[in-house]
Amino acid sequence: KQVISGVALGSFFNHGLAVILGVYVAHVIPLETLQISAALLFLAFGLWTFISSGEGFTSRNRSCGNPVLIVATAFFVGELGDKTQLTAIALASKASFPFAVLMGTVLGMVLTSLVGMFIGVKLGRHIPELALRLISGGVFIAFGLYGLWPAVTPRDLTGENVVILVSLLIITLFIL
Repeated sequence: KQVISGVALGSFFNHGLAVILGVYVAHVIPLETLQISAALLFLAFGLWTFISSGEGFTSRNRSCGNPVLIVATAFFVGELGDKTQLTAIALASKASFPFAVLMGTVLGMVLTSLVGMFIGVKLGRHIPELALRLISGGVFIAFGLYGLWPAVTPRDLTGENVVILVSLLIITLFIL
């Protein structure tokens, strides 16, 4: 309940921002800036996943704060510049009823998260925690790299640059 409440809250604020941007200022703020920022945050979350203790939120460990607010904040930041947010901006920029766009996108994110949580709980019972952390960290890093891809020009995509980026990621993981 806490996680899905956090997803709903984070989605509401994230897509609320998207609707406001779509209705009022989509032509002023470059969407590429949001995309690059979100991609870098995905890379950071991936690295954080590898170094986190994996303790989670238990009844004994509430010192990290309110789980609903933590999930909402993580969802809000993680979805900045994401395709769903960009889609919400585009839909709101042409919509007669922007609030309907907001409610539709929030409902879609909540339903998708419910399915993901159900599958995650089932898999979590059969896959060791270390494997789940490695997989989820890898997925975050993959999404971060995928998010940076549109910002890369063919001139930047050299063998040397790819080796440097991969080396930096590996060195950072080793240090952490």
